[in-house]
Amino acid sequence: SHCPDGPCNVAINACAEEGYCDSHTLCRGSEEMPSFKTECDLVSNVCIPCSDDPYEPNDEIQSAMDVAALQAGAALNTCGGSDFFQVAAQPGQTISIQVDFAHALGDVDVKLWGPGGMGADGMLPAVSTSAGVSDIEAIEYAAEEGGVYVIEVFGYNGVYNTYTLNASVQ
Repeated sequence: SHCPDGPCNVAINACAEEGYCDSHTLCRGSEEMPSFKTECDLVSNVCIPCSDDPYEPNDEIQSAMDVAALQAGAALNTCGGSDFFQVAAQPGQTISIQVDFAHALGDVDVKLWGPGGMGADGMLPAVSTSAGVSDIEAIEYAAEEGGVYVIEVFGYNGVYNTYTLNASVQ
């Protein structure tokens, strides 16, 4: 069904099989797009609103936060969708990324986007991805060119979860 752009507030009380909720849906044209502003309480199997982490807004590549501004062990989450962080590297330096989370509460994945500018599809060229099924996602990448690289942390299929991010360049 078509709805105008903006909040639709389609209520869904129970959590989906994958453990995520989309109780508030945003519409863009004729397509409904989950806003992922809810999390699933696995005990009661009910969707509840989630809260942004203190490092928002960083849900878009254009608002990527500098990794150096993160406090060690900062509690982050995937409320609102992907989180973007940036780090500068020179050719030959190694970018190390580790994302820790409880996989049983929802799968979190990570991508590293290169400094090549916006591509024809509107995204930077992805240079590395970690999409495992354990409690850690990690990337070690030797920078081929200098510039600002962007780290994207996201819940697989929009799932909500909390995580910590450690990233360094050497």
